[in-house]
Amino acid sequence: RILIANQELLNRLGFEISEFGGQSFALSSVPQFLVHLDTRKIVLEIVADLDEAPIVEDVLTPAVDRIFKMMACRRAIKFGDPLSLSGMEALINDLEKLGSQYTCVHGRPCVFALSFEELEKIFKRRN
Repeated sequence: RILIANQELLNRLGFEISEFGGQSFALSSVPQFLVHLDTRKIVLEIVADLDEAPIVEDVLTPAVDRIFKMMACRRAIKFGDPLSLSGMEALINDLEKLGSQYTCVHGRPCVFALSFEELEKIFKRRN
């Protein structure tokens, strides 16, 4: 029911979903930037989010914004995720491209300043 109600919106976002019979659906296309992820899981999470907070069809721009924010959040590097050196460098380079907007889509900070004194305390270098 949720997929049927939001099928046009999901199609506009790059998801090609069609009824497959009964309560089954076929996912035949996803946005390019999601192809390496578990797209089935992402679609199920989007459906769950849409079930919790339905989107009004005539308010398309906020709806698209909301779904892309959900996708970005699910795709984001999370606290505790292991990163290679090249992954860390890519993360810093991507953060630099944001300019001064160092928050996630929910408004939580991604970066914060530490004073030299705080670093000394953390590394037990304070005399």
